[in-house]
Amino acid sequence: MKRMKLLALALAMLMLLSACNAVNVTEVASVGDEVMLKSEFMYYLQNGKSLASTEASNKGLSLSTTEDWNNVMIDEKNAAQYAKDEAVDSIKTIMVMEALGKQAGYVLTEKDTAEMSSQKEQLISSLGGRYSYEQSLKEMDIDPSSLDSIIERSVYANAYMTQYTENNTELEPSEDEIQAKYNDEYVFIRHILISNQPPAEETTDIEPAVEEEGPLTEEAPVEEETVDYDAKAKEKAEGILAELASGADFIALMNEHSEDGRGEDGTLSSDGYVMTDNGQMVPEFEEAAMKLNVGEYTTELVATDYGYHILMRYELPKEGENYDSAISAITSELTSDKLSAWINVRAEELGFTVNQKYIDKLKIKVD
Repeated sequence: MKRMKLLALALAMLMLLSACNAVNVTEVASVGDEVMLKSEFMYYLQNGKSLASTEASNKGLSLSTTEDWNNVMIDEKNAAQYAKDEAVDSIKTIMVMEALGKQAGYVLTEKDTAEMSSQKEQLISSLGGRYSYEQSLKEMDIDPSSLDSIIERSVYANAYMTQYTENNTELEPSEDEIQAKYNDEYVFIRHILISNQPPAEETTDIEPAVEEEGPLTEEAPVEEETVDYDAKAKEKAEGILAELASGADFIALMNEHSEDGRGEDGTLSSDGYVMTDNGQMVPEFEEAAMKLNVGEYTTELVATDYGYHILMRYELPKEGENYDSAISAITSELTSDKLSAWINVRAEELGFTVNQKYIDKLKIKVD
């Protein structure tokens, strides 16, 4: 799920937490009597930054400077705001689920306590031992109780979430909802890729011939021929476009020429892509694909780092691996959306509040 999912405790993320102020007493959020302080919130902010970096990378963009964080747009907001919003969404989910779990009477079991201890020991080990662990926490201005709280909240939240979703169909999208999203937002694309990359160097097991001994002579250097692979790829792709314009069959040309991966028997590894505009494909490919109508192909080459593409849109499949994969992704997304709406209602009922003034002033630090 893209949004509002419960965060599995990622020990590696704790090593990436940004440094906090010397005294971390700023209250960032609360539910009833439960309060989250800045030192704990920074964990979730780091996770939000990681999600923002991933989204930017999917768009071919980088977040390496403060200017990038302020200017790169993700879902119609700059990357810094995106990261902060993701962090707030996460703590809302965690704190609401924790509160509901406690209301439902869930009590930490011996197994839970043992798991928490195990996670902490793994963290100590990953940071090079207890001394390094304590020094790292000190440098990040995070005390052990903050880590305990992160782990404990996660245990309560996941326990309640598991119990709730197993006994309630409220979050399950209907078949009609799933199919509507599939038909309205997804496309089936086949494409021909002509690579502009140099071919892999061929190796041989033949041993070089042994030259007979004799007087050494200085040989003139052999000038290597420079090959413009990009120009060759473009010329070939343009030739295929011309064949299509003359009425050639797209699939036949794809099977003959496309370099989008082939098995040992020479057949293409993929028959096509059932996709939507979610950043899973490179931006140039995705933009061209979503503009096509069924039966249309790109009359101009689509250039990416992989080479030159010719795309054609087909009717969406109703079965098969591509169909199953898309339906699974849609089901997860719709479930996440329903969970998000449900969490918002519960958060209002429980009186969840966030220190928006602090969030607005918070500056994203470049890692």
